[in-house]
Amino acid sequence: MIPLAYETNVRSDGQGSQNGRDDGEGAERGQVVTQAGDVRGQHDGGGMQKSGLTTSVAPDHGVLLVRVAGELGWLTVAEWRSWEETHLPSDAHLPGLIDLSALTFLDSSGISALIATCQQLRQQGGTMAYLRPNALVTRWLRITGLQAYLPVFDAMEVAVQALCPPRHP
Repeated sequence: MIPLAYETNVRSDGQGSQNGRDDGEGAERGQVVTQAGDVRGQHDGGGMQKSGLTTSVAPDHGVLLVRVAGELGWLTVAEWRSWEETHLPSDAHLPGLIDLSALTFLDSSGISALIATCQQLRQQGGTMAYLRPNALVTRWLRITGLQAYLPVFDAMEVAVQALCPPRHP
């Protein structure tokens, strides 16, 4: 069951809060939002930059729409798996659709996590697809050959039609 409004934030200092992110934004009704952050060095003169992973889930057009933003890599994949275990129902009656358009970083650990999510839902008798991969994600899918394995759609309407075919009496 998806809570009506729930939000968590895990900051790079290990402190967490519920129902109030550090940026002051709140969860919309019917949506679960989680943000996990880390601090990592950038090649921009030695400065540190906060980075992380933000996820949200809500029913939309007959599917369970999961939006992923930020970085999905070896530093954030544990947060993704923890979020997935907590917020994606094991008895989901709706197909899952993961929107990848806002990912800014993806590595092999992130790809593995996305594959594991798809496999887990299929083992539970559900269906899942990926939506709007940006250029970064599309490149990874092409390099790894996963476009043939993972259902990927550029448009929400096409994905919903594929995941929720019309029922004829």
